[in-house]
Amino acid sequence: MIFDFDLLTIAILFVIYIIVDIIVYIKNRDIIWIIFSFIAFVYLANVIKLTLFPFYIGISFPNNLAASVNIIPFKNCLNKTSVLNILMTIPYGIGVQFIYKFKSKRGLFASGVCFSILIEMLQLVEALVQGGFSIRIIDINDVIFNSIGVVIGLLLLKLISLIFLKYENKDLNIFWQYVKQRAASIF
Repeated sequence: MIFDFDLLTIAILFVIYIIVDIIVYIKNRDIIWIIFSFIAFVYLANVIKLTLFPFYIGISFPNNLAASVNIIPFKNCLNKTSVLNILMTIPYGIGVQFIYKFKSKRGLFASGVCFSILIEMLQLVEALVQGGFSIRIIDINDVIFNSIGVVIGLLLLKLISLIFLKYENKDLNIFWQYVKQRAASIF
């Protein structure tokens, strides 16, 4: 059986998202958080689609797990996949601060590393569920380049916050005040 990222998958993810948003909204009554959480939901749904789908259950494929795992850093170093891994996590570095307020840059970076490791571990679990067959490479380099993307996202957030702090306008609407507050809290 082939499981792909289809309408049912999106519906399941959306129901989970709505439940979390209702709980947070009842607790905090923060509509701007809900806006950012929806952006994060779309981002995470796309990351899940890119990194975990399609997967196969009950179809007999050869066991290629040993050839699909790379634990040697910088083996086949910089290639298209490395650049795509960096690009995939730049939005994480920018956006996660708006969903969860970290007390330090180190905590935010650690969450990005954990996010990258989680993706690779889920790919490994997926391969094990598929009887040792993987259409992906479970790669330590992905974790490294995803972490670099998080750092680039943090630096972009810092640049954006510096621009907003330098050109502060008393007539900023509520949205930009929220952005400024969240960006300034980490730097």
